[in-house]
Amino acid sequence: NYIENNYVQGGFFYGLSSDFKFENSTFENNTARGTGEKVRGTVAYANNHSLTVENSEFKGNVGYANESLAGGTVYIESKSADNVSLNISNSSFEGNKIVSEKDGAETMGGAIMAYNRGKDVSLTITDTVFNSNSADSKGGAIYLGGATMALNATKNMQYLGNSANEGGFLFLDYSEDGSAAATATFN
Repeated sequence: NYIENNYVQGGFFYGLSSDFKFENSTFENNTARGTGEKVRGTVAYANNHSLTVENSEFKGNVGYANESLAGGTVYIESKSADNVSLNISNSSFEGNKIVSEKDGAETMGGAIMAYNRGKDVSLTITDTVFNSNSADSKGGAIYLGGATMALNATKNMQYLGNSANEGGFLFLDYSEDGSAAATATFN
């Protein structure tokens, strides 16, 4: 699949009206390119709603930032809803990239970008593999902007070969308004 638009949100799926779930799914070799603005979620964008991912694979998906920002194979943010969450279990993110095509374009979270834009976003990731994901700027695998995250390894958790200019695997940042710092717990 290939999508080229001026403003791409959720190259494959855009969740604006309700919570949603991916189960036993494979998303491979999708491309999203913003020709003038932002790319939020090469595969999925959740805005003010929760997302659950179980037993799914995200492989070789690429988002390109042309002017402004590109973030996440999966992108979740909250502007107005309380208790927005991203729950991922028994899944894999391998070889996903967020690439800058112009100087000054920011790329964040090769696999996941979670952003607090006024309300809290929480992530729980259990037994999931993150291998060889990259972002040119921040958070090769995961970028958190004011969000909270728990990584839980009960059987198989792996994060190898992820890369970025800052935070090869994980980059913790502040929320959009600067009032909340991102936190991560490894269990």
